[in-house]
Amino acid sequence: MTKKPVTMTEEEVIQLMKAEQGDSSLRDFAKEIGVTPAYISDIYHGRRSPGEKVLQYFNIGKSRRVIVEYVFYRK
Repeated sequence: MTKKPVTMTEEEVIQLMKAEQGDSSLRDFAKEIGVTPAYISDIYHGRRSPGEKVLQYFNIGKSRRVIVEYVFYRK
């Protein structure tokens, strides 16, 4: 039986990061992931998005959806 993928928003990824960090310092958590503390801080404050190293640490893939809308304008 194949497991169905779970989609997450960026906010949910950040919540997951904060939960995983727990009581660890920002410096220790960043070192564990392999990024800088400033980068983690930027993610938490909405200045940057979680990148490849962060997503790999949590075994999260990234995909983008394209939404096409057609708008009908009456003459």
